[in-house]
Amino acid sequence: AMREMGIDVTSEIGSSDPYTAARTAMDRSSFDEIIVSTLPAGISKWLRMDLESRLRRSTHLPVTVCTPGD
Repeated sequence: AMREMGIDVTSEIGSSDPYTAARTAMDRSSFDEIIVSTLPAGISKWLRMDLESRLRRSTHLPVTVCTPGD
């Protein structure tokens, strides 16, 4: 659906550690934004490990977190 709107989208399967997976992808290509899709707060291990802030600090890119119901 995003490609039909003219948005260039990339997805990859990487490390089971989301921070490592994102950093590996960033080393291979350039991106404008990082979008993290995860479980809701209280359930998501990724949010508890402060993934959003860690990615923002290390990449200086906007990071958008999407959870069910957003």
